Formats: sequence, structure tokens, C-alpha cells
Amino acid sequence: MLEKLRDNPRAVVAALIAAGFLVVAISAGNGTETPDTDQTESPVPEVVVESGGEASTEADLSDQASEEGSEDVVSTEPVAGPVEVSSVEGSLKATVRSGDNQTVIVRQMVTDYANANEQTLSAEQKLFIETNAVNTLPRNDFVDAGQEITVEESVVADLVQKSTELDAAAIARWSAYL
Repeated sequence: MLEKLRDNPRAVVAALIAAGFLVVAISAGNGTETPDTDQTESPVPEVVVESGGEASTEADLSDQASEEGSEDVVSTEPVAGPVEVSSVEGSLKATVRSGDNQTVIVRQMVTDYANANEQTLSAEQKLFIETNAVNTLPRNDFVDAGQEITVEESVVADLVQKSTELDAAAIARWSAYL
């Protein structure tokens, strides 16, 4: 048998590859099984470092906040409903709420502007306008609740005009993002 293996190196290579796949499959299968133990594990509390340099757990901080009756705790729940947009001196202004981002704010600005100016826009045109309007804003990955976002009405008006000039091919490209 040893002579047959020496005469046929392809069979040896194929057997080694198959053995490798078998080892990988067995080791991957063992990683997904949960071990049977009678011990229960309690979650490890996450440590949060406060600005004073002292380490506390999240539970300690939430207990401390409830004891102090603090209103400064930031909510992670988004606020429902449309964003309130005001038109002041040729600018559209809105205040960021919890859960909002620049796109959400600008989307409402575009909707309000179109309604106020009796503009009928397709979904693709709205997407074109809001995308380009957001690109005029300073780049922020995170906006704070209470922060004010301002877009000039002339920018939105210009983008509305440009959106009416989009040809069928451009509309088709924008529809891919809907």
C-alpha cells in the first residue's frame, strides 16, 4: 500500500486536503456548542470612568443618578414625530432631538419647504435634494440633542430647481437608493 501512495502523489494531496477540511469542520462545530454546567454565570458589570478619573460600574452610576434626581441623563430613546422647522431670515432652522441626525433634520426641512412653496417632488428628487443639502453642512458623525442645524433657504431652492432638471437616467440612479 505504501508503494501505491508513492506512485500516486495526487491521491496523497487529496487525502490531506480532505483531512484538513474534516478538522476545520469538527473544530467549528465544537465552538458552537454550549457546555453543560451547573454553574450560572452572572454578567460582569461594565466599568465606566468618570471625568474625575474614578471608576464606577453602570449600576453605581444609575443608582447615583436616581438618588440625586438628576435630569441630566441623556435618553437613548428617539423622539417620535416630525422635526419642528422654522424659517428665520432666509434660513431653515431646526433643533436636534434625541435620536435625530443631520439627514432626518434636513429631510423635514425639504418636506416643509416643498409644502410651503407648493412643490410636488418625487421620492428620487427629495433624496437628491436632502443628500446634497446634508453635504453642505459641516461633517458630524454625531449631533447632540439641543444642537441647532441651519440650512439656507437659497440652498434648498437651488437644489429643488436642480432636481427638476434631472433626466430619466439620473432619476433611475437615485431610485436605486430608495
